[in-house]
Amino acid sequence: EKVDSLSWEDLRRYEELLKKFNKKAAALDLLEQKVGSVVADKSRLSLDKMPPAELILDLAELRAENKNTEKALILFDYLITLDAANLGKIVTASMVAYKRGELLKKMSRFDDARQSFARAKTLAPESVWAKLAGVAEKDLR
Repeated sequence: EKVDSLSWEDLRRYEELLKKFNKKAAALDLLEQKVGSVVADKSRLSLDKMPPAELILDLAELRAENKNTEKALILFDYLITLDAANLGKIVTASMVAYKRGELLKKMSRFDDARQSFARAKTLAPESVWAKLAGVAEKDLR
């Protein structure tokens, strides 16, 4: 119940503290409670009611680390649909495309991973994410 009363900013700070103290399982539980349930019901919510993209990205990464790759991919697929204004200042489309590609590579979905890496390079050709995507693409050959 207490989690529901936290603002997105407070939730973000709490999650960062949990990760800092190597409490990733607790961070995952926290994000699943608040972020996961909201994103799962996204069809009924307007974008302004959705959690910030960085919290969704954190949940996707924690899910992937915990071998919940299909659920992680759902979040990456959602993030890839957002425009720059809804991604915010920290998360970029190129970053999401690259990280999505890395997840797909771990899932042995190599053609999909290549497409995601190519998208990362197209979205922001000079970014670090594009450069990482280029390296990751070469690893797939």
